[in-house]
Amino acid sequence: MIATVKDILHKKGNEVVTVLQEDSVYEALSLMKQKNIGALPVTNRMGKVVGIVSYEDFVQKVNLDDKPGRSTPVSKIMTRDLIGKTLEKTAEECIAVMLGERIRHLPVFDENKLVGLISIGDTVKSI
Repeated sequence: MIATVKDILHKKGNEVVTVLQEDSVYEALSLMKQKNIGALPVTNRMGKVVGIVSYEDFVQKVNLDDKPGRSTPVSKIMTRDLIGKTLEKTAEECIAVMLGERIRHLPVFDENKLVGLISIGDTVKSI
């Protein structure tokens, strides 16, 4: 049986930790460390997903550019052009997208509602 995103989330769990776009990069990194995760979907105050932020964003856009992490809002470093998937997509389809786009995390949507976040590691484990 070919694993779908729905199968992956069923095993992994579908708790989604998010950060607000106006939160500081420091707050986002602290939350990632606390939850032991590598990326966070970014939302506006109405709960709409407006981007994603990862450790790689921090290294490339804050650390290397010498921006102050405590005062820089997540909106300044997040990736705005989201590539999301639906519950019906297969693990193989997700891996192909992640490799092709050189990304490690995919938000999962069900009828435009964020229902999970999967990593390349989640997809590989499912195969």
